[in-house]
Amino acid sequence: MEIYFVGTAGGRVSTFKYIRKSGGFIIKAKNTTAHIDPGPGAFLNVLSLGFKPWDMDIFILSHIHLDHSADINTMVESAKVGTKESTKQLAVGAPEDAFYGNTKVILDFILKKTDKHFIFKEDASYVWKDLKIDILKKHTHHGAITYGIVFNEKIAYHPCAKFEPHIVEHYPKSIEALILNTTFYRKRQNIDHLCKDDVIDILNIVKPKMAIITHFASDMLEAGPENVAKEIEDKTNVKTIAAFDGAKIIL
Repeated sequence: MEIYFVGTAGGRVSTFKYIRKSGGFIIKAKNTTAHIDPGPGAFLNVLSLGFKPWDMDIFILSHIHLDHSADINTMVESAKVGTKESTKQLAVGAPEDAFYGNTKVILDFILKKTDKHFIFKEDASYVWKDLKIDILKKHTHHGAITYGIVFNEKIAYHPCAKFEPHIVEHYPKSIEALILNTTFYRKRQNIDHLCKDDVIDILNIVKPKMAIITHFASDMLEAGPENVAKEIEDKTNVKTIAAFDGAKIIL
């Protein structure tokens, strides 16, 4: 499997001042390409990576916040325009609040263009083509329904959320790679995002073969993500990589 980082900005400042690109990441299995959390700029940033929206088989949201979902409708529309002459099927998966009510971020007329949509539920599993998607326990993240996700039992994703040991214990142990949205260098009270020390605690629980940190706010960028990755690796003995815009990781 392959992971491509469309953008690595996290938080309002680095995302909306465009200090780094944003747009989530892409996972490529043998026959399935998934775009996870297509936030602001995903449409253009995917093109700069050499992908096209219609290369995607499924779009996935971990939660509804704008830095994870801003381009979801654009990406689905473009994917269907690009494949309108083919029989390729397209799916979308997200928590319930992305589809319904005052919080929904996926427009009704866009949803109708997809061939399948998955409404993520805690402890549920879904399959699209050759990609298995396991949904873990619900995280705490400022009122948005937010789930950890595992792909093909090889790659786990800890999205933006408060560090909760009883939740993290449900992540599969010794997984090939764990992607962590490490927004802050230092802990910030009453903000449901991971910091460096949270990541160290998580890795000591989950013990993946590799950790990848991404989704950086301005203080992480000031500290230097590569320096922070080394700090984490030194304290956990887990190989830790700091993602950068356009990074490609092959498992």
